[in-house]
Amino acid sequence: LGNFDSAQQMLAQQRRGTDDKNTTTTVMTGKQLMISYTDLLGYALKAEQYDAASSAFRQLLSSNLLPSKAMYRTMMNALNVRTPDTIRKAIIRSNRRRNGWKRLQKQLSPKEEAFDFLLTVVDALRSRSLACDGVFYSALLTCGSQLGGLRRKIASLMIEARIQSGTDDPTIQVQHYNVDTDDNDDADSAAMATRTPNCVSSWEDLLLNYDEYKPLLENNQIQLPMPLRIRTDGSLRQILAAERSVAYNGGGSII
Repeated sequence: LGNFDSAQQMLAQQRRGTDDKNTTTTVMTGKQLMISYTDLLGYALKAEQYDAASSAFRQLLSSNLLPSKAMYRTMMNALNVRTPDTIRKAIIRSNRRRNGWKRLQKQLSPKEEAFDFLLTVVDALRSRSLACDGVFYSALLTCGSQLGGLRRKIASLMIEARIQSGTDDPTIQVQHYNVDTDDNDDADSAAMATRTPNCVSSWEDLLLNYDEYKPLLENNQIQLPMPLRIRTDGSLRQILAAERSVAYNGGGSII
């Protein structure tokens, strides 16, 4: 699976049931497609092919498929991002081992590229009015808190956007958004990249152009992107713990 573009193209053909020559191909079941997309995302992220992984995730959504919990966990593991609960458990285990603390610090150090990829995922979900897995959201916030600096600031603004929307409780029901089975990811990306006069187009856009947006945000001349819709499914405690880590961490490492 070194050729991610070919693998992605093959999955798109399986979803449509035709190849490039419009001849009928063997169509995978929805379950088989989900497993294949999950594997593709895991391999791409471990190989640090973030653009390929982001493209595959957008294609998944454009195929009218919804990411599963297994897919979210696969992305988290491949990116080495964790929730406050898993970090706390890792700290307890490390205290029982010789030199465990030094090894733990190395293991729990996410890369900036990991956080940046997570933003592309939540932007893709927002563009289709889909709810994000609560554990995945808490891992995103925790990652921003660990990295500090600008990425912690972006995480804090995501929380601020939710509060400004009047949603004190992040719990929200999933709403499915029906889309065509054609490849709409290019159109979605173009729409997300288009800036409106009074709103930042996406969280990734805010990260990439924060210096430009900062004075506009401070003077209330532009609004934050719409808050992310979150599906808790029993993960409310982890979400609130992750939000607290961003608010009180001051940009340092959560560990």
